[in-house]
Amino acid sequence: MSSAVASVESRVITLIADYYRKHFNDEPGKISPGHDLVADLCFDSLSVMEILVAVEEEFGINIPELLLDEISTVRNLVECIDQLLSKKDN
Repeated sequence: MSSAVASVESRVITLIADYYRKHFNDEPGKISPGHDLVADLCFDSLSVMEILVAVEEEFGINIPELLLDEISTVRNLVECIDQLLSKKDN
């Protein structure tokens, strides 16, 4: 894993953990790239959309609607962000 991807992953996990604390008033435990946003972290569709908006703001990107169905895990989200940031830099 490149340092850029590791940085994105760290920022995403922090963002998700902060969201979890704020909305569930509880600690999320260890969040790993393989965690499913719905099944493992218990986010509903509105929570996932709020996280995606926060990600867009954090990274200065726009996640196209056609990619939304591909984002089910933390890893999927990190990969999507990495791809969009790569396109943004070119």
